[in-house]
Amino acid sequence: MQTFPSWLLVQTPALAAPATQARHRGEFDAIQLALEIGADALLIDEVRGRRLAKQRGLSTLGTVGLLERAADTGLIDDLAAVHDRLRAIGFHVAEALLANSLAAHLARKLLDG
Repeated sequence: MQTFPSWLLVQTPALAAPATQARHRGEFDAIQLALEIGADALLIDEVRGRRLAKQRGLSTLGTVGLLERAADTGLIDDLAAVHDRLRAIGFHVAEALLANSLAAHLARKLLDG
């Protein structure tokens, strides 16, 4: 992004990542900032980062879960098409995760009638 939308706030955590965390600084900083601001959940896909966030008491949500929630609330009309776009851009995700997400969404959609 060359310019950020007006609603986007860029923040850094007060506690800097230790030198030993340099390789995963983005994950560390995201977890630290989420703790500092009392976030409801942290959007993070990496398994290592999710594990670390959960150890620190944070709820986590991945990209696929976020898209599924958006589809459940009607913000996304066609979750399968969004999954296809993820594949097309080379987003690294297990096919089983996409299949399970779509199946769960469609099942809830059927129940809600």
